[in-house]
Amino acid sequence: MFSIKTYTYEEVILHNHIDSCWIVIANKVYDVTQFIKIHPGGDSILGLAGKDATVYFCMSHPTNVWTMPENYVIGHINKPLFKELPNTGFYREAKEAVEKLYNSKRQNILFEIDSLVKFMAVACLYFAFILSGNLFVGVLLGCTSFSCMAATNIHETGHRVFKYRFVPKKVVEFISECFLGVSAASWRDQHIIHHNDTMNELDPDTNHHPIFMRNPLKNETHMWYFKYQQYYMYVLYCLLHIEGRVIDAKNMIWQKNITKKEKYLYCVSLFVFCCMFIAAPISKWGCMHGLFMFMTYSICASICAAYVFNLNHLVDGVKFISLADYDKYDMGEIQVVTSHNFNTRGFMGRIMCYTTGGLNFQIEHHLFPSFHSSFYPNISKIVKRLCSKYEIKYNESVDSIRAHVKHWRFMKQLANPEPVPAIDARDE
Repeated sequence: MFSIKTYTYEEVILHNHIDSCWIVIANKVYDVTQFIKIHPGGDSILGLAGKDATVYFCMSHPTNVWTMPENYVIGHINKPLFKELPNTGFYREAKEAVEKLYNSKRQNILFEIDSLVKFMAVACLYFAFILSGNLFVGVLLGCTSFSCMAATNIHETGHRVFKYRFVPKKVVEFISECFLGVSAASWRDQHIIHHNDTMNELDPDTNHHPIFMRNPLKNETHMWYFKYQQYYMYVLYCLLHIEGRVIDAKNMIWQKNITKKEKYLYCVSLFVFCCMFIAAPISKWGCMHGLFMFMTYSICASICAAYVFNLNHLVDGVKFISLADYDKYDMGEIQVVTSHNFNTRGFMGRIMCYTTGGLNFQIEHHLFPSFHSSFYPNISKIVKRLCSKYEIKYNESVDSIRAHVKHWRFMKQLANPEPVPAIDARDE
């Protein structure tokens, strides 16, 4: 047991890897290096190694395990974002209401069967893709691969939505990596940080300088071409799949919280992906047609990703909240006002929920990331009722077209060289 002392964030961030992993939760600093080995959520802690993990800790854990073992406490943080975990208020009430209804239903065997069926569907499409060389099949494979592998299998497995009984989690991630070329470990790092730091200065999903201006809280140089970003974004969004592989490669080299085993497995899966989606089409159909089919697949997967991810947060009306202002908000309120739902109503809303792993219910996903997406339509009713009670703005677009218009306005607004001030949702 280390002596209790006060640490700064500069000291904590030095311990951001598997051999020395510290996290901050509500004023306390924990050394969880040994706890990772017995953590029910596995190595997901590494996604927030060296950081304040209060938000994601609360969102992804039931209230009955909100108290971390005291034997891992090594000190206190000098400037805590949250002095204590929420005991009352919007988020506590929402969390308890949802857990009362759904905690006993979370480990449903049908969820796992559905996940494996999606694997089989993508595999069948891949063989049709190779055998036919058909453009339409390439389009369908790109869209389905994003839907079944990224938005559902990798995403929900990464959030520990359920435990696989048929195959180990690492096998599920490895197979998904082979069909998408992604790194589940790299995704874990970026995506968990995004959940923990939604729309603040540290959110990696808004860090696209010097390509785009997307975060007014960051003091970044305004480039002359930003005034056109609402137009050229359509071209660059088609390259998201390739950009993601560049980011994965960078993280494999530089990220300390990705283990050697994870790096090795990604190298193997990337090799398999290149053989499946580049070498095999070229050998089957020739260089030009093979590369054309690969780009068809990649661009369609990119468009689907851009369609979903950009409409989740980067839309007109959603708030940016600086870390310095966190103490003015309920923890759950931060997630609500910085997120945006779209196309959630009726039959089409449920179809969208199924095909995107609930990402169209982004508010509910950020409040309850460890719950299966099939619960989100009903959870949204609870969240809306409590948002009305606590006078919290609930951002929603009834269809994708209106959501896209909001995204276009958002990109145009941030192209302005003058900083856009963060607005408190309670002032509206």
